[in-house]
Amino acid sequence: MTRVNRKDSGPAQSALAAGQAGLDRQAGPASRTAPAAQTAPAAQTVTAGRGGGARLEVTDLTVRIGPTGPDVVSEICFSVRSGELLGLVGESGSGKTTVGLALLGHTRRGLSITAGQVCLDGIDLLTLPPNELRAARGAKVSYVPQDPAAALNPVLRIGTQLKEALDVHKGAVDEPAGRIAEVMTETCLDDAPELLRRYPHQLSGGQQQRVALAMAFACRPSLIVLDEPTTGLDVSTQRHILDTVRSLCRSYGVAAVYVSHDLAVVSGLVTQVAVMYAGRIVERGATMQLFSKPLHPYTRGLVAAIPSTVRAELLTGIEGQQPRPADRGPGCSFAARCDYALADCRTQPPWPVSIAGREVRCLRVEEISGHAAAPRRPLPASHADCSASTQALSVRALSASYGGPSVLSEVEFDAPPQSCVAVVGESGSGKTTLARCIVGLHRTWTGTIIFEGSRLAAGARRRPQEQLKRIQYIFQNPYTSLNPRKTVGSIVA
Repeated sequence: MTRVNRKDSGPAQSALAAGQAGLDRQAGPASRTAPAAQTAPAAQTVTAGRGGGARLEVTDLTVRIGPTGPDVVSEICFSVRSGELLGLVGESGSGKTTVGLALLGHTRRGLSITAGQVCLDGIDLLTLPPNELRAARGAKVSYVPQDPAAALNPVLRIGTQLKEALDVHKGAVDEPAGRIAEVMTETCLDDAPELLRRYPHQLSGGQQQRVALAMAFACRPSLIVLDEPTTGLDVSTQRHILDTVRSLCRSYGVAAVYVSHDLAVVSGLVTQVAVMYAGRIVERGATMQLFSKPLHPYTRGLVAAIPSTVRAELLTGIEGQQPRPADRGPGCSFAARCDYALADCRTQPPWPVSIAGREVRCLRVEEISGHAAAPRRPLPASHADCSASTQALSVRALSASYGGPSVLSEVEFDAPPQSCVAVVGESGSGKTTLARCIVGLHRTWTGTIIFEGSRLAAGARRRPQEQLKRIQYIFQNPYTSLNPRKTVGSIVA
């Protein structure tokens, strides 16, 4: 086991050529904190670091709240070669998206990039003047958002938006019209004029995500940052999108950073994985090694929480929550949730060490590596033998439509008390329509829905107040379902 030493990279030489600014609607420029009298420094050409031959090299990246506040992410180091994908995983709030945006030289409002290097093809993006950084976005580095419906302009046709991605940076490709047709084919979209004339709301979720990928790859960038691009897509569409991402990265030699909390998706897509916790990378290594034998206690907890598709097992979550940036102590931030923590873990910072081909931040990693992971427990006995009268929810002969052909036809199932029934299927199979019928948001249905012994009327307005309180609905997208004009306290109350 050896401790990893960080080394600064080499001298400044030349500036990055102008590229594409297709992401300016989502991200503005951000620079390191510096005295007001100083002007933006010239771009730096950096010699390859420890990841020799890497297309992307990130060294000691730090993002703080304000110029001098507590760090949100710190000491972020990784490299990605051409054609490879790095998975950046961790719980919500671990800093994944903050790192992803920093790769574009951007931060959310109130944050500042205060240290580190983001070297793409030997150029430190963080030293570029604002106009060159804006120009680089899209041509040299592109961003694929989590929600394409919100990222795409709702009043512009798809063809116009694809053309705009090329027009902003003239000379990025030789033939813009030909490139649009080519990238549409590469992302498995129909390049017929009919599709190009559609607006975003006229496309399915999978088509919208493919359009976002087409815009990102249009100028053949060197780096793609993908921020959970398959969230909300069914498994079939998700697999097609991931296959497209993998194929395009290999074809163009693009380095890609895939931000996600879905470890099952990451395990089948990326070359290497970096696990983040409380703003730091706690373990980084090859995908197969990391998932087959995780070393850091946090990584072990994440892997144990991946659902099995072949066995019915209880999921073992990790108790507690991550500390806020201002509440992180001098020692390991995971110590309060760790079963292996000792007194030293709360006072001594865990420096990254190299073990079994991986970098791990843990004082006891050498001891822990010899411990087998705890076996998973099987699920308790099923409640499937409950009689119809004791079911919490019973659906019989349910058919629904939107004025035309039936969307649902003769659907029947039971949900026992204190249990969960999963309704799965591809996009368009009727899952959401079924849920809307149960909660009363869709009225055009026939059949019988019985909840706690009472028959539910078709439509929420015809149901008593007590039933409305007892049946709640969690929407897929919180950004569009929460009222932006109200505080969190007002919404919850």
